[in-house]
Amino acid sequence: MPKLNQFIALGDSLTEGLSDKYPDGSYRGWADRVADEMSKHDSNFRYANLAVRGKLIEQVVADQLQVALPWMQQAQTLVTFHAGANNVLRPKFEPEQVFETYRNAVSQISGTGAKLLLFTVREVSNPQTKTQHYWNQRFGPFNENVKRVATEFGATVMDANSREVFGDPRMLASDRLHLSTEGHRRVTAAVLSAIELPHDSDWQDPMAIPAANTSRRTQPTTKLRLAVMVQEVYPLVPTELNVHRDIGRVSINPLCRNSTVQHRRVMCCQPSCSSIPLTTEAPSPLW
Repeated sequence: MPKLNQFIALGDSLTEGLSDKYPDGSYRGWADRVADEMSKHDSNFRYANLAVRGKLIEQVVADQLQVALPWMQQAQTLVTFHAGANNVLRPKFEPEQVFETYRNAVSQISGTGAKLLLFTVREVSNPQTKTQHYWNQRFGPFNENVKRVATEFGATVMDANSREVFGDPRMLASDRLHLSTEGHRRVTAAVLSAIELPHDSDWQDPMAIPAANTSRRTQPTTKLRLAVMVQEVYPLVPTELNVHRDIGRVSINPLCRNSTVQHRRVMCCQPSCSSIPLTTEAPSPLW
């Protein structure tokens, strides 16, 4: 595999890092963790995480992919793309439109020659309730489309249904929608394994202690799930809907730490990258 010296992450809350929190309440997530490891292997490594929670696939394509495309430099660039899940969760989900938008986006990324990773969504292995059946009815076809497109364009699929441990309830945070810290750690290792970099070897092993049976009282309520959906999955805050506008300037720490501007993270190990203006003019500088 060609040496990867830059990483561009595109998507929604999964890639933004919910719910893997730093002590200060900001999010880290698997993408930042992967970037940390990649930076150890190249002094010129560059990283941009453009993912924003709640974004629909058409927003990811317009606000993230179009900004990032000029910076995808053939085989030396790793691109991760996870989008469309928020569309699937909406009542007026239009599969054909979403699937076609997804394919077109992957086609554009593939055309750059970048190393591309795609993601499926975990399905319920033994559905018992109407909600669980409904989840599988929605995400089953979505996942099949991801795999079909990956085969067509030679992308690698990070399949959430390929390992039993990914169904362990402890992989998810208390909202039952986003990954927990342990979930992000294991996804990090899975991604690093896919790009042939050092990683935690236990990522696909069952968790040591079986998950305790939880009572209905300790399960997230429907109201809690709805609150999470409204606040994080479908954010309607104007500044987030226009996250890539009026970003201004960001100073990049020369020690390669992350800089965050409205959920947009950029890391660069080159001294010349310090204090680069971020705009949406073409080509929009990422680093």
